[in-house]
Amino acid sequence: MPKRRNKHIKSYDEVFNFKGAIVRHRGKSYQAEINYGNKRIRKTEKTIDEIKTWIGVKQNEITNAGVSSFRLSEKQRIDAAEAVNLLGDSTSLTEAAMFWIKHHKPVVGAMSMPELLDLYIANKKKLNRRPATIQELQLELGKFVRNHNKPASHITMMDLDKWLDESTRTPVRRNKVKRLLHGFFSFARKQGLIALNPAAELENAAVDEKATEIYALAEVERMLDAAKSDALYSKTVPYYAIGLFAGLRPSEIQSLDWRLIDFEGKLIKVLSETAKRRRNRYVRMSDNLIEWLLPFRMDSGKVAPLYPTILRSRDKILETAKIGKWIPDGMRHTFGSMHLAAYQDAAKTAAEMGQIGTAVLYQHYRELVKPDDAKRFWEIMPKAIDVTQ
Repeated sequence: MPKRRNKHIKSYDEVFNFKGAIVRHRGKSYQAEINYGNKRIRKTEKTIDEIKTWIGVKQNEITNAGVSSFRLSEKQRIDAAEAVNLLGDSTSLTEAAMFWIKHHKPVVGAMSMPELLDLYIANKKKLNRRPATIQELQLELGKFVRNHNKPASHITMMDLDKWLDESTRTPVRRNKVKRLLHGFFSFARKQGLIALNPAAELENAAVDEKATEIYALAEVERMLDAAKSDALYSKTVPYYAIGLFAGLRPSEIQSLDWRLIDFEGKLIKVLSETAKRRRNRYVRMSDNLIEWLLPFRMDSGKVAPLYPTILRSRDKILETAKIGKWIPDGMRHTFGSMHLAAYQDAAKTAAEMGQIGTAVLYQHYRELVKPDDAKRFWEIMPKAIDVTQ
């Protein structure tokens, strides 16, 4: 059997009470103990006079702390009472306040939200982020900053969650804005401006998978013919033709110069500075795409008009072509689906679209297309089309 050890119990020469404190005398020292706020405060001194002095000072501190509570405003007393009720027996109000200070006080001083945004944008420019990316950050984060006029270190997860509820309407949109806010406050934390990223604990919204939408053959024909026959917007034809028959992204088309289109070699060169993945790539031109571009061919200059012109042309072209709605990324989706159906080579289609591997292709850019429809798609030529069909 294991040996039982007797617990050692200290014995004192003398124990007495002084001004509400317990004083213990043992040998050549005195120990005082004061109970305050469910805590024991102890002190050891060599002489009885020193221990009595300490007791007097400590009792005065306790008394002053009690008196100071009466100087609180009514609102502060109500707030303190509510805080105590919330905390219960888990911790003291003082400990909770210390925790808040530790996790919310900026490491290197307070910074306003506009100042933080300026610093963030300057950093992104230094890192050579694209103008479109900079513009998006300024737009989306600027809205948040204008609606939160307080130091960055005072922004909480609840502030962000409320903002996402108020400013976004779809799960996809919510997740996008949440991602931008996370990057913004992650930068602030790395700069030592805040202790914690308030966006770190925000959860992504569940997004229901939707079928990829593409334009039907008749819609493609009517769209291009409507653009070609419109006196005001005929110069937008290359924009729509390249989007449909070459699958370039809108930003890639906007940056495309006629010098990058090799009609003899049937190639379009997409430069790394405009490509999403920052890699040069060649996209082969189909015969029908060349036919759509030839009337607008130039030695140099932008292929597409300014984006505001493109935006204004959409409503008119959709109305003339009797197409119900504009499909976001619909031209690129249509190209990917038609190319895959025609060539039955996922790797080839992904390479044309500037994708690494085929996973993204199957997830976002493929819709089931009949082989006969795919064949007809690549035969759509610039000719008079009855837009009432």
